[in-house]
Amino acid sequence: MSWNGSRIASVGPRASALANIGASVLDESKLPRWAAITSPGWTNDFYYFNYAGFLEQRLGDNFSIEAAFNRQRESRSQNRPTGFGEVVLLVDPNAVRPVASNALGIVTATEPNPNLGRYYIEGRNYGLLIADRTIDDYRLTTSYRLDLTPRNRWLGRHDLAALVSRTNVFNRDDTLDNRNTTPVGTATFPLDLSSGNNQIIRRTYLDFSKPDPRGHGLADPNRYRLAGQGGITEGMVRVGDTSRDFLARTDTSKLASQSRWFDGRVVVTGGLRRDRLRVWTDTIDTENDGDLNNNRAAVTRLYPRRQMNGQKAFNQGDTKTFGTVLHPLSWLAVFYNQSNSFRPQTDQDINGALIGNRKGEGRDYGLRFRLWDNKVNASIARYTTDDANAAVGYDNNFNNFMNSIWRAIGQSNLQRGAASDSLDLSGKATEVEITANPTGNWRVAINGAQTHQIASSLYPRNGVYLESNRALWMQNATKPLGSEIVTSIPNPDPVTGGPATVLTALREVDTIYRAITAGAGSTRRQLREYTGNFFTAYSFRSSEGILRGLTVGGGANYRGKGVVGFDTTRKNAIIYGPAYTLANAMLAYEWRFKKSRTIKVQINVDNLLDESKPILTDASETQQFSYVFQTPRRYAFTTTVTF
Repeated sequence: MSWNGSRIASVGPRASALANIGASVLDESKLPRWAAITSPGWTNDFYYFNYAGFLEQRLGDNFSIEAAFNRQRESRSQNRPTGFGEVVLLVDPNAVRPVASNALGIVTATEPNPNLGRYYIEGRNYGLLIADRTIDDYRLTTSYRLDLTPRNRWLGRHDLAALVSRTNVFNRDDTLDNRNTTPVGTATFPLDLSSGNNQIIRRTYLDFSKPDPRGHGLADPNRYRLAGQGGITEGMVRVGDTSRDFLARTDTSKLASQSRWFDGRVVVTGGLRRDRLRVWTDTIDTENDGDLNNNRAAVTRLYPRRQMNGQKAFNQGDTKTFGTVLHPLSWLAVFYNQSNSFRPQTDQDINGALIGNRKGEGRDYGLRFRLWDNKVNASIARYTTDDANAAVGYDNNFNNFMNSIWRAIGQSNLQRGAASDSLDLSGKATEVEITANPTGNWRVAINGAQTHQIASSLYPRNGVYLESNRALWMQNATKPLGSEIVTSIPNPDPVTGGPATVLTALREVDTIYRAITAGAGSTRRQLREYTGNFFTAYSFRSSEGILRGLTVGGGANYRGKGVVGFDTTRKNAIIYGPAYTLANAMLAYEWRFKKSRTIKVQINVDNLLDESKPILTDASETQQFSYVFQTPRRYAFTTTVTF
């Protein structure tokens, strides 16, 4: 049995320095821990299969060759009745509610509101996310062993391997949104289905004091379909350039070797790998004139599916590795490894261009000890890493708010879909690990690590895009957003008190950008510098009588304070969240029978003390915001039969 969750429902103030997220609700009298207000309609349906074929041939004792093919097919659909920014507890302050309106949508009659003061959740971004991907792998591998020890044991054994492979990734993802497909065609409710006024807003009042599950979250829109009620007929349509149809092909060639010299006292490994990535991109701009509006439906303004356009981008890079292990003494080993890596990336930036290659360099070195007749094994290692141009996502509202600006100024063809940007990371870490068997029955394992990791060059492409369009947006600063406003843009404008405008949205975009770049030159957000684990177990053997076959064990996992935010009033000084420790335990019993047959029954208990304090993940200089729950006490039962 297992359970996990996070406290994403929010209410109250929003964190301007944390991408405008809301403060988590920790008062369980208002929002019980078991509540899932996002709707039972939030579902994921998976269709997944994987099949492979292998052909291996050995030629003599030292040479082998293998050919292999693997296909992975994934079809996944996610019904999302709410956007993440909409998972919010709201309170109805209205003393009256409308009961009649005219053709223009103007209220003509009201009645007392029976829901005055009640909590509710509202969803307006009901979407269907579709993942449709096929990954084909073709691989040819050869290996050869050259054993010179029959001539002289000091000359050693040498293993060589070579590989060539091709991986094709076909991606036909899509995103559809819920809209009223039968608008009346007025200025308020135009035939343009991408208009914000044709969104369907669903509201559910919450009541956790009663067992009726219908009051525990947003009603499932799939159970309450709209087909003509009040002139509204719903449908899932493509209101943005949100589909994908591209092929990414990676061709890889690799050589690797391992040599054991001087009776195994010196081990040397090395490798060279080359990756070549080609991506056939996609577009709806089949005329290649830069104007997406030409390809949208004339009346409904819906978007077509993207098509692979035959254009391709090319990236290439090498990865080199080297390592050695020296055994100067029977109880001591010294090791060193280094590598520079290249990883092709298919992620696209806000302009639709490939993020490009991800490059890294790493080194690790240290000592390993085998002491007291191998009763104690210990190691100490030091790591250094540099990772450049790693693709990362960011707050969707960054694009959503800019898209509301483009629509408000009549340039909806310039809207941007989901995209990525990049960052650089550099880090150092020290790890210590000890495994001991003080007696034949008693085992102890302990490890600890200290990690430093600095983030830099955060989201550079988004910054360039923002500044390149700022002048145009400022020329239209006073234009109202009107029906194009999206959730989380404050309305009315907190500065002017009037309706939200282009400038209102631009302020929010700037706030998000400052938030996602606040950690530049500082420790990576969510990093916990100190971590440690401890576990011990004792097994009773034949000499212990009736306890024979019993094993009892327990341990603890420590996680030090984590980076949860940055204080903008103190030059983005780090804000830390608290450390925590979780205990665990295990109990096992093994029965031995004739002919080496055994039956072993084991129970593991994680979070033994049922630690339930929420873990802080995001904070600003003003207050704490987001939390996640610890996984409650969890039991795992296993039975192993050996024969």
